[in-house]
Amino acid sequence: MFGGIIIRNSAISENHAHTMKKIAFFSYDLRIGGAEKMVVTLLPCFAEAGYAVDLVLVNASGPLLQEVDSRVTIVNFRKTHTTQSLFPLINYLKDKKPDVLISNLTHLNNIAILAQRLSRTPTALIVTEHSTISLNNLAKGGKEWLLVQYSRLLYPLADRIIAVSAGAAENLQKTLRVASAKVGVIHNPIDLAAIRRLKEEPAEDPWLADQSIPVLLSVGRLAREKNYPFLLEVFHQVLQTRSARLIILGEGYERPVLEQKIRDLDLQNAVRLPGATLNPYPFMKRANIVLCTSDYEGFNIALAEALACGTPVISVDCPHGPAEILDHGKYGTLIPLGRKDRMVEAILSELDKPANLAAREILVQRAAFFSVDKVFMDYDQMIAGVIQGREKKKVSS
Repeated sequence: MFGGIIIRNSAISENHAHTMKKIAFFSYDLRIGGAEKMVVTLLPCFAEAGYAVDLVLVNASGPLLQEVDSRVTIVNFRKTHTTQSLFPLINYLKDKKPDVLISNLTHLNNIAILAQRLSRTPTALIVTEHSTISLNNLAKGGKEWLLVQYSRLLYPLADRIIAVSAGAAENLQKTLRVASAKVGVIHNPIDLAAIRRLKEEPAEDPWLADQSIPVLLSVGRLAREKNYPFLLEVFHQVLQTRSARLIILGEGYERPVLEQKIRDLDLQNAVRLPGATLNPYPFMKRANIVLCTSDYEGFNIALAEALACGTPVISVDCPHGPAEILDHGKYGTLIPLGRKDRMVEAILSELDKPANLAAREILVQRAAFFSVDKVFMDYDQMIAGVIQGREKKKVSS
């Protein structure tokens, strides 16, 4: 018997269960992040389509836990390290025998591949890579470098590998030397109906209520790769010309560094770091511009969500994601990496001449390209293909 603790079991009548495909998602926890958001957004679609859905977590914690669809069974391994979940996952696969397991993020993907092999169950395995692997892992050296070496051996054993942008997919093929036939691109999904509803909620923020001073917004973890020091320097230059305010929504280990930088640049009265929030959409809707200054991305779901709120976006053209979301500058402004001057210019021109910007309706239409229904259909098709492939193999062997 597997050692996971089932927190919540969705009721499925036995006679219906055998015709149903059973799918399991494997994640570490449900903190507020792109990978975690993707899973929580997709779960209702799978339940709706008649899948039996398990959400298998190394540690069932984090604010997004309360957002999980009630039809989903949550399995909690109650472990603190990803590696400790190997044997519980092997036992889970033997015991529950899902048709498909979808895992997220490099560390977990490697554990999932090992577990799937060692369990000797016919479960098909799809692994999802959420970042640009050469920059997110390989370039960092040490443990992350080692992780890439493991991935080179293990990733080819998965049935399919999904990257969240075409750029990230290409990077993955090159870095891990995986056959391109194994790799597919499925963007991260956004729930347009939920955003439409949630953006109308009051934003508990005095800066957003005050229309007299424009507000710039950035949304993402306070992590090094988001390069917020660059954003603070850009903003410092913007303030030389006109008054504005900056809100950075997110939480992370870089907070002390950023707070120090805000003091060094004397920005305490113009910048706020309110932490992470489950509902960033009232902020996005009321902000004048949403900004991204990342060194690299896999996708950047916040930019697609900003478009869904009809808010203009200025992003550095980092690998990989922003250029694809903005269709190479058609739906927002792309700035060459490291060009502070160009970003300052772009911000000032958008604040001074809002009439030149793409209409809100056009941005919202672009966001529909990443709608959860469309993304679910991509997953559904891929799953059908993977299961078919497994069945063919079984017949031929």
